[in-house]
Amino acid sequence: RHDELMVRLEERPWRGGVTVLLDRRAAAHRGHGPGASLEWAVTFAASACVHLIERGEPVELVTEDGGSPASPGSVGGADGVLDGLATLRPSAHTDLGGPALPGSGDLLAVLGSTATDELPALLARSAGQGHAVLLDVASWGAGTAPVFTPAGRAVPVEATAAALRGAGWAVTVAKRGDRPEGVWDELVSSPAPQAGVS
Repeated sequence: RHDELMVRLEERPWRGGVTVLLDRRAAAHRGHGPGASLEWAVTFAASACVHLIERGEPVELVTEDGGSPASPGSVGGADGVLDGLATLRPSAHTDLGGPALPGSGDLLAVLGSTATDELPALLARSAGQGHAVLLDVASWGAGTAPVFTPAGRAVPVEATAAALRGAGWAVTVAKRGDRPEGVWDELVSSPAPQAGVS
């Protein structure tokens, strides 16, 4: 009808709501100010929450330690989520362990630099498979990444992505300069998670 080739991208419906986990560990991010990887993660989490809320999905935003940055009395509302994210501070928490994640629906984790040996703590908190946006924090600045291998090199983001995919998660890697909407489109167009497939 438009006399040109068009691509239609259908988003999968989320099952029973979405828990968005935002990794705000200072050691997992790089940079300062508006150009920092944590700021990108906050922007992505805010965009995802608002998008899902506008679609009528129940959304709960939590931080890596299980806390909720949303303003009290506004659970599920976009304004409360945005107000909570506006005052968010980096955390001294060093791992992804914590209480079980809320809800029986889908999990969307927005993760800073994460070593593969940190993943079991996250996976133990989740009721099942999930979706992850894994930040390649090495692209946010020069020098050594904040998470190291035993040899002192930056944790390769590909190894962590492969481990999450092997656990049945859908994973998209985000680099500095990537637009949140492009990362979202890539995430929702990826195949549905399946355990044991990487």
